[in-house]
Amino acid sequence: MAKGIKPGLLLILALLSPRLLSQEQDSLGLIGRFQENNQARIDAGKLAITPLLGPSYTPETKLTLSGGLMISFLTSQNDTIIQRSSAPITFGISVTGAFSFSTKLSTYWLEDRLRVFADIWMKNMPDNYWGVGYENGYSTPKSDSTTAYQRTWWMFNPRFLWQFQQNYFAGISLDMNYTETSDPNPLMQEDEYYRRYGPENMNVGLGLILRFDSRDIPVNAWKGYYVDLAA
Repeated sequence: MAKGIKPGLLLILALLSPRLLSQEQDSLGLIGRFQENNQARIDAGKLAITPLLGPSYTPETKLTLSGGLMISFLTSQNDTIIQRSSAPITFGISVTGAFSFSTKLSTYWLEDRLRVFADIWMKNMPDNYWGVGYENGYSTPKSDSTTAYQRTWWMFNPRFLWQFQQNYFAGISLDMNYTETSDPNPLMQEDEYYRRYGPENMNVGLGLILRFDSRDIPVNAWKGYYVDLAA
């Protein structure tokens, strides 16, 4: 008998062990069946969804509960050339009241002649502003009265690419992002750049893309080459 362990405790552990092992096996069996069902849907060209859930931590948002979905689908079940499209979607809410949402869309259309990608983000969270330049960043202490503020931010960045020759793509991109400041601290309200540009800023850009992409699976490549030129 192990030293320091009483007979009664050993008996309890012995009685509970088979039950705990059975529950673990049931959980693993459920996960295995879910994975098999998802794989069957993928093989059949159907929509497949995998849920995600887990905690995270950052200095600004503190403890955050994050969840999401990995969505995989075909834009056309009759198209034998295109690969599966995907859209990982994540969202989170923290103990500070901050929340976030993001997705990174990768879609393939028209026998892979057209590819459409999009990054979409949205955040509402406490943040810090130290000012512009190295000296301000180095000398400004972090506190509620010197750096803290509330930031609302979103970004929308779609890209449209046309395959004009095998593995060669040309297209356009749209980049939009917006930032709104609320509850600025006293020092921030006196900052010359904050006073000049105000609490709301929006940027819009239009760009051109030239890309070479011979990867076998762009979202998780095992072989091939990728060169991207954007302006």
